[in-house]
Amino acid sequence: MNAWPLPSDWLTKPIRIAVAGAGGTGSQVLDQLASLDSLMRTLGHPGFRVRVFDPDTVSRWNLGRQRFAAPDIGLAKAVVLAHRLNMFYGVEYEAHTRKLDMSEAGHADLLITCTDSAKFRADVGGHYAKRDSDTVWLDFGNGDGTAQAILGHLGRPKNGQRVPNVFDLFPQLATMQAEDEKPSCSMEEAVRKQPWPVNRIVAIAGMTMLERWLRTGTLSFHGSLLQLDPYTVTPITIDPVMWSMYGYEVKSPVRKRKAKAEA
Repeated sequence: MNAWPLPSDWLTKPIRIAVAGAGGTGSQVLDQLASLDSLMRTLGHPGFRVRVFDPDTVSRWNLGRQRFAAPDIGLAKAVVLAHRLNMFYGVEYEAHTRKLDMSEAGHADLLITCTDSAKFRADVGGHYAKRDSDTVWLDFGNGDGTAQAILGHLGRPKNGQRVPNVFDLFPQLATMQAEDEKPSCSMEEAVRKQPWPVNRIVAIAGMTMLERWLRTGTLSFHGSLLQLDPYTVTPITIDPVMWSMYGYEVKSPVRKRKAKAEA
């Protein structure tokens, strides 16, 4: 498997998308997503049905790094962004002022996670690891001058051809320290932890994959690893050999049948 074909029904019906997180990366992703949605509708696509989940409100420390302005302070991030995008792009995105429930993730065609919580992302990956699901998972993560956008299958797809997700390639998410996930107390601290361009750059990287998939019908890569200094972008190709470098091994049908027979 060296190419990943677009799910056939993604071109004939509205794509159901759940977005978890509307902060540093999420606000940038949502703006790019709505722009892509508008483009696809212009080209005759049915468009996206987007639900935005985030329990947080806008603080003054979010200004500049996130897509909010001073009048938004104190308002719910999900509501502000959904209203603004609906007005600007003519879409009808839904806002939910709570966290995405684990069971809701598998009801979307595309799950997008833009949260700083490594535990939440690990919990999502672990919850669906052995469950049947055709949901595609696009995860965004970033740190001090590095970031990644990784597209993969949330669970086990019906056709058996599975592309590994972020938790498959980076299982260490489950043991990352919670200290790194605490909110910043000042703009200076926030910028020290996450350089200003990183959220914008990783959002564009992830949306570029989605745009290429929708426009060409296939993908030869499903992830981008970014570094700011020096600026580099390394793709993760649809290639079992590359996946093995991350410790992910593709199970062959022969191994599965043998394991079932021995059981």
